[in-house]
Amino acid sequence: MKGFVNMDTSLDIALYLRKSQQDREREAEAAKRGEIYDTLSRHRRELLDIAKKRHYNIIDIFEEVVSGAHLALRPEMNALLENVKARKYDAVLVVDIARLGRGDKVEQGVIERVFKQSDTMIITTTEMFDLNADSGEFSVEVNTFLSRMEYRQIKKRLHAGIMRSTGEGKDVSKKPPYGYRKDENLKLIIHPEEAEIVKYIFQMCIEGKGQMYITNELANMKVPSPSGNETWSNSTINRMIKNPKYKGDQVYGRKQTVRDDNGKVTIREKALESRIVYSPDSHEAIISKEDWDKAQYSISNRSTHTVRKKNLVNVFAGLLRCKKCGKILISNTRSSRSGVYLYCKTPGCDTKGIAMWKVEKALLENLADTLKNINVKDTDGSESSKDKIVKVLQKKLNGLLQEQEKDVVRRENLYDLLEDGTYDKDTFVDRMQVVQERTKEREYQIEELRGNIENAVEDQERRINLVPAVHSALDSYEKAPTAQIKNDILKGIIEAIYYERSDEYSGPLDFTIHVYLLG
Repeated sequence: MKGFVNMDTSLDIALYLRKSQQDREREAEAAKRGEIYDTLSRHRRELLDIAKKRHYNIIDIFEEVVSGAHLALRPEMNALLENVKARKYDAVLVVDIARLGRGDKVEQGVIERVFKQSDTMIITTTEMFDLNADSGEFSVEVNTFLSRMEYRQIKKRLHAGIMRSTGEGKDVSKKPPYGYRKDENLKLIIHPEEAEIVKYIFQMCIEGKGQMYITNELANMKVPSPSGNETWSNSTINRMIKNPKYKGDQVYGRKQTVRDDNGKVTIREKALESRIVYSPDSHEAIISKEDWDKAQYSISNRSTHTVRKKNLVNVFAGLLRCKKCGKILISNTRSSRSGVYLYCKTPGCDTKGIAMWKVEKALLENLADTLKNINVKDTDGSESSKDKIVKVLQKKLNGLLQEQEKDVVRRENLYDLLEDGTYDKDTFVDRMQVVQERTKEREYQIEELRGNIENAVEDQERRINLVPAVHSALDSYEKAPTAQIKNDILKGIIEAIYYERSDEYSGPLDFTIHVYLLG
């Protein structure tokens, strides 16, 4: 939690210091006694101490040397307000709120309006003022709600930066889509070799080929997946075909998450349009808009149709596909053969047919083996590949959090160098800016890693939940009285089965099935 707190308190702030008339009188009285009483120095140390303890990023320091009540006579205040209008800060830190202005109601209204419209908070030594709270002007005890309010500002700043970059046509994702690379300006540029694969995938989709067929075709071509694996997943193909970046448009916010009362994060069923940024024609397209639309139509209209008969005889109806052509195998009961026979009816496809019981036997053996080899912790305590991935991601996250801790120390050292006179005000602000930019980049990386860890854990949980489902299906399948019930049981755990059998086989059981489970 230590690293988490440090990240949450890295607000960008400005310091504003101004002498009041009472301060000037105290300084005059001290001078008469031969003493030195420097109001700005005392207040500067006080505010720097607060900023240091709370790990704020000091962007600017304004020191007003005049005490006039009117804005026209306060150049530093006018400079501060211009920067606040430009949303340069998350908050302004002052000794007390009266230091910002005690002019007439008109001038007070100007100051309040600038802070309110820019959503900039005012922080004093004891309170925080959020002028956009429901109450209009909301002050809270710093020690009670500081972390929550600052975290909101950080999240808002990060999100605003991402939205702004997307609107400019930049790609803010961790990795560019397959077929693209990023240039130094975060714009997508085409990777020629991968782009040809993308075109082929879209062409197969337009021709009516399913995702399983496409993955098998890419495997036969020995094309590595985007993650470097030998095999492609259905979900990867689906995401690629639905990704508008391939037609030259930049988009962010299509996948949105919500957190329930128990803290569980889930994908929002319908994304909020207000949180989606779409920037058309942001980069060179790999797929024309016409072909992209054709692919969307194809993938949305392609569905597996199961022929419902009064007495279904094929337990694999709608599930078993030919690996060569991707089409569903159909069943036939021949008078010359006992039982149900499965075959591919695609013209020109030479896949050999087979008796259904043989495939059924092979499937049950495959599911039993899956239970033994599924990616959960084995009985001997060895780790699954998902466990290892989570550990690697967690190690990276811990490394970033440690670097964040080091930046906290670096930031504190800057305060020390300012206090002992090694740095002047301008040098301090410049050095703080360097640390701040590095911290913001790490904040983005930390949020991204945390999301990746959550996704990996959720994926692991889905696979673990698959174990009882497969167990239950195997038990129920053996007892199922009809082919229809068996078919329903299989569809509850299986997405597709691919069947492969060529002319060159050594016997009746020489065939291969590839089983793809749901989830």
